[in-house]
Amino acid sequence: MPWTPPPNWPAPPTPEWQPPAGWQPDPAWGPAPQGWNFNPGAPVPSAAPQGYPAQPGPTSRPWILRHWLLTGIAAVIVVIIIAVAASSGGNSKNDSTAAADTGGTTTAPSNSPTATPSSTQASPAKATHYSESELQAVGAARDYLSTQSFSRRGLIQQLDSKDGSGFAKKDAVFAVNHITVNWNQQAYKAAKEYLATEHFSRDGLIEQLDSPDGSEFTKAQAAYAVNHVGL
Repeated sequence: MPWTPPPNWPAPPTPEWQPPAGWQPDPAWGPAPQGWNFNPGAPVPSAAPQGYPAQPGPTSRPWILRHWLLTGIAAVIVVIIIAVAASSGGNSKNDSTAAADTGGTTTAPSNSPTATPSSTQASPAKATHYSESELQAVGAARDYLSTQSFSRRGLIQQLDSKDGSGFAKKDAVFAVNHITVNWNQQAYKAAKEYLATEHFSRDGLIEQLDSPDGSEFTKAQAAYAVNHVGL
């Protein structure tokens, strides 16, 4: 006997068509008559019989939802890369700004005989804290060092002696303490000045540089100077 579907279902492909075992109707066709059994426990065919539309399959979730762990890891990596790139760009900008502020120059090592002593720079950041006599002593020390080489002791004596500038001892010491001087470089310059006017042996030039009757550099500074003039 031909199988007759409910009136709300589409017609079967042929009058003799019978529902195969395990076949399930499309829910969109509406409910089957009460009491009909389509073997709900049997496997559902992958395709509906010819003439009937296939049942809608499960909706596939997006790739991001199906692979949420990989998506999270990739997002963290992207954030780290962006942060590193931003940090590198900021450092490059700071380095460029620093180079522009300093004129792109570098400071020669203090032990180099060709280094230019920074004898004209006062170390305190706020010169307004100086007394007037201290300011004058600092200026005089800078003037002396711009024309002649001095040891620390020699510069203090030049500043406080009556034959020099006549500053008070405390102002002379303050001035020498508040300028930046490469004393090795000063000893090297003094050695060259001596050799330009007289002849010296190595020991004689060291004695001239470090003796109280000479320039009064320290023994180490005198040895540095003699080594660098080639004696």
